[in-house]
Amino acid sequence: MTAQITNTIDFYQGAAFELNSSITAFERHRILNIAEVSKLLGRSKSMLYLDMDPRSKYFKADFPKPIKLSTRSIGWKAVDVYEYINSLNQQG
Repeated sequence: MTAQITNTIDFYQGAAFELNSSITAFERHRILNIAEVSKLLGRSKSMLYLDMDPRSKYFKADFPKPIKLSTRSIGWKAVDVYEYINSLNQQG
């Protein structure tokens, strides 16, 4: 699992994502767990939860909405996370 996360980060880190060409069909439909999203964004898991909480002062309305996978697990569509990273690159 760690190798898979590292490979994903190595491939995408520091580059704007071309959603139409560089992301494979598999990657487009992949669900990322919180550890993968945390590594891609360079934020801790607790900060990700604060980014999603409307009551938090760190709330980000444009943060991708998670998908509930089970009663105690959430994930994100990979394409949504990559689009979010692109939007951050364009803002900064």
